[in-house]
Amino acid sequence: MRNYDNAYLTQFTTNVIKSDKDKNGTYVVLENTYFFPEGGGQNSDSGKIAGVICTQVLEVEGEIRHYIVDEITNMTEVQCEIDFYGRFRRMQNHTGEHIVSGIIHNLFGYNNVGFHLGEDDVTCDFDHELTKENIDRVEQLANIVVFENRVVNIFYPSSGELSAIEYRSKLDLVDDVRIVEINGIDKCACCAPHVSKTGEIGLIKILNPIKWKTGTRIHLKCGYDALYDYNARYNQSVLISNLLKSKQEEIAESVLKLYNDSQDKDYVIKGLKQEKTKQLISTLKPSNENIVVIADDADMDGLTDIVNAGSTLTPKYCVALSNTPNGIRFALKSLSLSAKQCIQQMKETLNVRGGGSNEFATGSIIATIDEIESFFSKI
Repeated sequence: MRNYDNAYLTQFTTNVIKSDKDKNGTYVVLENTYFFPEGGGQNSDSGKIAGVICTQVLEVEGEIRHYIVDEITNMTEVQCEIDFYGRFRRMQNHTGEHIVSGIIHNLFGYNNVGFHLGEDDVTCDFDHELTKENIDRVEQLANIVVFENRVVNIFYPSSGELSAIEYRSKLDLVDDVRIVEINGIDKCACCAPHVSKTGEIGLIKILNPIKWKTGTRIHLKCGYDALYDYNARYNQSVLISNLLKSKQEEIAESVLKLYNDSQDKDYVIKGLKQEKTKQLISTLKPSNENIVVIADDADMDGLTDIVNAGSTLTPKYCVALSNTPNGIRFALKSLSLSAKQCIQQMKETLNVRGGGSNEFATGSIIATIDEIESFFSKI
C-alpha cells in the first residue's frame, strides 16, 4: 500500500514483503510505503530503508520497488526515512508549476502538454505561443499567489462529483482521481506530494522561454532552486562588475561599451591587415616555380587574396601561409594544376588537414616553415 497525501511524513516503520533484483538493481517491496515512485515527469524520492541507502523508487509490474545499494537481511519491521530536502524541493517546484500552468490556462486557455521535474529545473510545454509580455504577466501573478499563502487542498471526489468538476488532466481518469486544488487558480489531477500552502514555495521564476513545436517551452525554478539560481547569477554579476570596475546595475552598459570598443578595434585591425596584405602582394614576382608566401597574422581572407594574385604569376602553385596558435593555416591555388591533387600529395608528407576544389584549397598544417618550403621546392 502507498500513501502520498501526508507529504511531510518522512519517517515510518513497515515490513519488507519482498527482496529481489532486476535490471535496475537490488530492490525491496514494502508492506506500506510513503516513498513517491518516479512517474508523471517527476523523479522519485530517495532516502534510507533499515539504514541502507535507497536511490530510486519505481512502479514495475504493479509493485513499488525501492532500489537499494545493499541487501537488507531483516525482512520484518524496518525503519524508513525519506530525504525531505529532495522531496521538499520537488514539492516547491511541482506546486509552482501548478500555479503557473493554472494561470496560463485561466488567462489564455492554453494547455500544459508536457512536464518534467528534473534535478536542475522544471520544464513545461504549452500548446500555444506565449509572448514575453504574457510570460512577465504570468510570473507576476504566480508570485502574488505565493505571497498570498493560499491553501493547497487535496481531495478525492466521487465519480459523480468528478463529472461536475472542471480540472486539468492529460489523461481520461475515472476512478480514485486525486485533485490538487489552489483556490481560484487551479484544479489538476495529480498524485505527487505538494506543499500545504503556496507561501512555502518562496519564489517562482520563469526562465528561457523558447518556441517549441507550435507552442512554447518554459523553464521554472521555484523555492530553493530559485534561490540557488539567484545566488549563482549574483556571484557572476559581482565578478563581472569587479572586472569591469563598474556598478552591478551598470554592467550591461559597460559590457556594451566594451563590445563596441572591441568592434572598433577589430575594424582598425582588419584595415591594417588588408593594407599589409596589399603591400605583400605588391612584392610578388613572376616565377616558373611554386610561389610560397609567408603572411604572418593574415586571416583566411588575406591568404585568399594573396593566392588569387600569386596564382597569376606562376604556372604551378601559389601557397600562402599564416602562423596561428594551433598550427599553420594555408590557402593554395593554381590556374593550371589541380589544387585537390596537391592536397593529397601534402597529406602523404606533411600533417595536413584541409581540402577544396581543383583550383583552390584551404586547410592547416602542423609542420615547420622549412618543411613546407622544402615540400614545394620538390613538386
